[in-house]
Amino acid sequence: MGKSGDKLYNLWITPTIKERMTKSPKPAERKTAQRAVDSVWSSDHTLFLGEYAHKVDEKGRLALPAKFRSKLTDGAVVTCGPDKVLHLYSTEHWKPLAEKIAQLPSWSSKAARVLQRTVLGNATAVTPDRQGRILLPVSLREYAGLASTDAKTADVIVAGLYSRIEIWPAERWAKERQTADLDEIAPKLADLGI
Repeated sequence: MGKSGDKLYNLWITPTIKERMTKSPKPAERKTAQRAVDSVWSSDHTLFLGEYAHKVDEKGRLALPAKFRSKLTDGAVVTCGPDKVLHLYSTEHWKPLAEKIAQLPSWSSKAARVLQRTVLGNATAVTPDRQGRILLPVSLREYAGLASTDAKTADVIVAGLYSRIEIWPAERWAKERQTADLDEIAPKLADLGI
């Protein structure tokens, strides 16, 4: 495993599996642990995991992490998300979400209208090019704080969050990570069944 792979494993592999992969004297145990890791990235799943540092170039193109590209070859949708970040969905995950948002009662609910205008109205279909890049429209880059007139490129974090990818300005991501306190939100998670 390379350094980037090690960073990814640290994010989501339990210490027990990681220890078996690296420290076990038994090749069979190392193989079993590696199969567990590989199955997460198999073609049977459409999920996104991990945190990756990338750049948006002067033309507004973002190279996606290699692990994500194969799940987006049939197309994807990028749109506005909460916290002034961009959300990127595979077509498979976008369609049910878009249908739910579209069916909200827009005549009787201002919140529904705002959500529809912001999420559906700004949604843009994208397909990675041969180099795994997608073009982020200027309006979406401005929304997320990725557009700058004095800088040619923007440092971003591409975070895989299971069924979606979030695209954050790197500075804001770092601040968000520093202020995140799982102990503080744990009681609220219990109400959600977690």
